[in-house]
Amino acid sequence: MGRLSALSGALLGTALLIFSLGTHAEDEHDRARRLRDAGDILPLEVIIERAQRERPGRILELHLEEKRNRMLYEVELVDEQGIVWELYFDARSGDLVKAKQED
Repeated sequence: MGRLSALSGALLGTALLIFSLGTHAEDEHDRARRLRDAGDILPLEVIIERAQRERPGRILELHLEEKRNRMLYEVELVDEQGIVWELYFDARSGDLVKAKQED
């Protein structure tokens, strides 16, 4: 799968997830946009690229969450071997904080 195709698919999947979740997703999306515009977090596209470099595959879910006063992107994806992973990235720096297989 080409890099652009993977990124396009991930962005489409993320957009569909946001629309399907309704008001809660709109609130989460608005908050993420404000934080990104203020320079407090990296754009979603950067995190998607880093997730694909770390574990190539198809993104299933992507959330922005706050844990212990730290903003994290949680990326759930299924890799090319069919293994589901949760990747946690620092939303400000883009550093991978944690990667674990789903049980």
